[in-house]
Amino acid sequence: MNTGIKVSISCITFNHAPFIRKCLDGFLMQKVNFPIEILIHDDASIDGTQEIITEYKNLHPDIIHPTLQTENQYSKGIRGMNARFNFPRARGKYIALCEGDDYWTDPLKLQKQIDYLEMHDSIVMVGHDSIIVNQQGDILQITALEENQKRECSGVELQKCFGVLTQTMCFRNVEGISNMPKEAFRVSNGDKFLISFLGQFGAYKFMPEILPSAYRLHQGGIWSSISEVKRYQMMSVTYFNLRDYYLRMKNSSMAFFHSRKLFYYSKKALQLKLVSTNNPLRKVSSIVLFLKENRLLTSPLVFFKIIYRGINNHVSR
Repeated sequence: MNTGIKVSISCITFNHAPFIRKCLDGFLMQKVNFPIEILIHDDASIDGTQEIITEYKNLHPDIIHPTLQTENQYSKGIRGMNARFNFPRARGKYIALCEGDDYWTDPLKLQKQIDYLEMHDSIVMVGHDSIIVNQQGDILQITALEENQKRECSGVELQKCFGVLTQTMCFRNVEGISNMPKEAFRVSNGDKFLISFLGQFGAYKFMPEILPSAYRLHQGGIWSSISEVKRYQMMSVTYFNLRDYYLRMKNSSMAFFHSRKLFYYSKKALQLKLVSTNNPLRKVSSIVLFLKENRLLTSPLVFFKIIYRGINNHVSR
């Protein structure tokens, strides 16, 4: 890809009016020696977010390129907003992510990340740490990562969904990014699918020298506003599709790994559903869904392998 653009910043927004200026200012403050573009997809915000984006576009028409929906795509069941609306039009050699309610704090973030990627061909993605802030911007946590996530990892670990924070990612615009696998459009945890997909192309480098970005917790956030059982269900759908993707790619070991993750999260969801209702029909439908998700009737061998592996792990501790 030789368009002159080095980095495409991909940003998705929905009703982020109180936060989007901070996000866009974080992009525009980047001190880089290469051209960038800012690709924004707004999912029909009704709180003034689109007007703010338009204001910034008018000030920076050569850099900011928004897609402003008039109908909410998420409510139609459409998923994978970055993959569907931003990645296909990304002209950069590299892509960096940040959602409209989060923001960057280091003006040298992109320069540091691109310098490293340019010098290390075996690395497909770089990232760093984040602080967690509330709606007002007050710091709730000084790190969003577990200590064992503050390290580099192999491509295989990435394929297993190693913990990389979305708003810190910068990765190569590899073959397939502009036309992601069909399974990528069926998950709500699109960042997990993306991390796993990228693991097929190289390893990951954690860069502690970059100032932490900010991940914002607020009532409008999709993940922070949903119930525990819904979170387990969303994770189940993600691992269901990762399993099917790797089966289609004929990567049996990775498909089995994600089968185990699916079993774990779908079991957690089932347990919560069973204790939350006395309706026998709902209980039965929840059990049937669990059986279908894990293909326990059509592929019982996989189920027994998962149980056997779990017993072995428990005994070996």
